[in-house]
Amino acid sequence: MASSVIRRQFWAALLAGMLLAPTAAAQGPLTSNLSEGELPVAAYRIGPVSLNPQMAVREIGVDTNVFSDPENPQRDWVVSISPGMDGHVRSGILQFVFSSGTDFTYYAKFKSERAAMRQFMGRLDFLLARLRPSIGYAANSTRTKPNAEIDLRARRREGEVSARIAFEVSPLARVAVSAARVETRFDDGEVYRGIDLARSLNRRAESATLALRLQLTPFTTLTLDGSASRDEFLAAAGRDSESRLGGIELDFSRDAIITGRARVGYRDFRPEDPTLAPYRGLTSSVGLSVTTFWRGRFDATFERDVQYSFEEAEGYFVSNGLDFTYTQRLFGPIDVQSRVGRGMLEYSERAGIPGRQDELLLLSGGLGYNRNSGARFGVNYEYSDRESADRADRRFVRRRIYGSYEYRF
Repeated sequence: MASSVIRRQFWAALLAGMLLAPTAAAQGPLTSNLSEGELPVAAYRIGPVSLNPQMAVREIGVDTNVFSDPENPQRDWVVSISPGMDGHVRSGILQFVFSSGTDFTYYAKFKSERAAMRQFMGRLDFLLARLRPSIGYAANSTRTKPNAEIDLRARRREGEVSARIAFEVSPLARVAVSAARVETRFDDGEVYRGIDLARSLNRRAESATLALRLQLTPFTTLTLDGSASRDEFLAAAGRDSESRLGGIELDFSRDAIITGRARVGYRDFRPEDPTLAPYRGLTSSVGLSVTTFWRGRFDATFERDVQYSFEEAEGYFVSNGLDFTYTQRLFGPIDVQSRVGRGMLEYSERAGIPGRQDELLLLSGGLGYNRNSGARFGVNYEYSDRESADRADRRFVRRRIYGSYEYRF
């Protein structure tokens, strides 16, 4: 009964968005980070078109444990390059915002680990005075590690269609209703620890959201929202679930002392499997930066939410990730950077069997050289360690020494 209500909510919102805007943007899980208006930073402006190309060499160096093997670590040279482009186009009542990117990862010895990723996210808005209907689309093709649990570069595809209708109540307040459908499909033959990922994780998610957005100050925006969603697995039907989520989010503009966003919510996650305990508790997503005295910068991220385990017997886990990075300019263009990360995977209880937890630790440090153009060269050392009280095959240590380069045109 509940699933049919969610499905009706999804199609009603999607149909309304299409009727009111045969084109235009939406807020789905993949497209939610697209700019609401003009790009905050644009390297090129040609009439109504704004473009901001980017280039990052994420690493050039040595990975001492490519396959996260606790007994027989394998070493290899790795290069990872990520070009990308953000764009904004405005013509009359139409606005189009997009982001595209490609990641190339090259291993010198292990050809099986080489990969290329492509992604595109776009949103088209109708700016009809106070009424702003929109639809969005996203498509990702990637071969990366899906989450902290799966240490395999698994090839998969994600696609999203979404629709939204927003109404400007006042210059400082907006109400929006949106709906999204996201499909996740792993390629055939992607097997991790003897489990076919396509069978265990291929799924379709449908969601409907109601949100109120308030401009508190010129630098701060508050959003209150509530959503209902349903996940349907394409092959493992016993894993279907429903979820209710309410949250509050603060967004800080680039001109504020604190920049980024912080979100706290409450999720009621209900698996259809009666032997699997539900999850009712807090979720969060935080990414904040603060510029300190003496030309220093402090970055902090925290994530907590439900994720599906690749093992059907495990059901799901609550992923917690906390990361602190401090960058201090020493003299001239030289800076020093330190990073500490902690993670915890809290696995669900099943039919009276207590859950378990795995822990992750990441330590990193490095030196950087900054150019006036905004480019940064870095040399870094990274140590990561995973511990599992019950599963010896999940424990590993990895060390990396690598260089990095990032430039926004």
